[in-house]
Amino acid sequence: MATRETVCRHHRIRMFVLIWGILLSSGLTQKPSVMIPPLTEGQPTTLTCTAPGLCSGSDPKFTWTWRGAGEKDSQITGNITALKTEDLTAVTQRHSSTLTFNPSAEHHNNNVTCEVSFKNNITAEETVTLNVTYLKKLVITGVTTVKDGDDLNLTCSVESFPPSVITWTKHGSIRNLTKETKIILDNNTGTATLTIRNVTVDYSGLYVCKAKLQIPTLSTHAEVNVTFLPRIFSTSGCVVQSEVLTCVCISEGFPLPTIKWPLLDAHTEYSVTTNFSNHAVNLSITVTLKDRNYTTVECISSNDIGEVKENLNVTRKVLKQYADQHGPCEVLLWIGVAAVSLIVNVICIILMMFLWHSRKKVKPNQEDRTYMSIKKTEVSSDYDVIAQPLN
Repeated sequence: MATRETVCRHHRIRMFVLIWGILLSSGLTQKPSVMIPPLTEGQPTTLTCTAPGLCSGSDPKFTWTWRGAGEKDSQITGNITALKTEDLTAVTQRHSSTLTFNPSAEHHNNNVTCEVSFKNNITAEETVTLNVTYLKKLVITGVTTVKDGDDLNLTCSVESFPPSVITWTKHGSIRNLTKETKIILDNNTGTATLTIRNVTVDYSGLYVCKAKLQIPTLSTHAEVNVTFLPRIFSTSGCVVQSEVLTCVCISEGFPLPTIKWPLLDAHTEYSVTTNFSNHAVNLSITVTLKDRNYTTVECISSNDIGEVKENLNVTRKVLKQYADQHGPCEVLLWIGVAAVSLIVNVICIILMMFLWHSRKKVKPNQEDRTYMSIKKTEVSSDYDVIAQPLN
């Protein structure tokens, strides 16, 4: 006679066979469940695959595979672990497997498959697509050196998921580029094109492209140079002091211009001084003229864009030279002496003229006529010569 313990054991066996049959038959239609947390490039993550239903008996086998775009399935041999979770019944457990890896941009849009194999060649699988958040390097393309009056076109592009928000700014400028330029943003391709029509030298500078993806923000820049014809500043000119000619020619352009003086071809003794500042060059010459006399001197400035010429007027400064040699006090002293001398001479001339006119009007009195006598010293038919006697 069967004991109660034997009956219970047989009952559990029948229940096991019944449940196993149900699970095997349903395993053909049920799929494992794959849990995927948010994936970010560079941050380790873990995928979890849980076998369908409650299993008993031997453990199922888990296989992880993934497939990239246009590739075949490849088995993952990374950090894979298998877990058992005891269920409420005494004969069943829930089986799962985890896959831990470091996501990258190359994993984005890849398919990952979890396959669960049971006895009797019964399998079930689930395939999921990975969405990895990533942001690659920003790249600026386009010609950064343009001529004055031409158009500037720069394209900033970045590969990311999800698509990044791209903005253009000009470093050190308070002006809003969107008011003066045309910016085309294509979220599908992750590009933003900056277009500026009819650029001038004011548009030279540093242009910054920024791509924002959730928290991380990347930026890159491009140095834009606007090339233009040299222009000679109005402050250029020449000065002659004594026999020394000094000329200064200041020119600005990009690329940096050079300056030539045709005047120097006729001279062998001269000195040249050159200074540079940003896109400007300041070149001065000093020449001894000797017997030469110039009213204008030609300055020629040129770069890769072209050449300009300017005739600089020559200014003569004598007093300034004397002041430089003797000092302003001595010059003022000599000016004062000359002015006083002129005034004294004018006064003397006026006084002499006054006395001369006054003497012509004076008549001798009676006493003077008493002692006056006239004596002819020589008789001539043409003229008489008179003289006052010495006695």
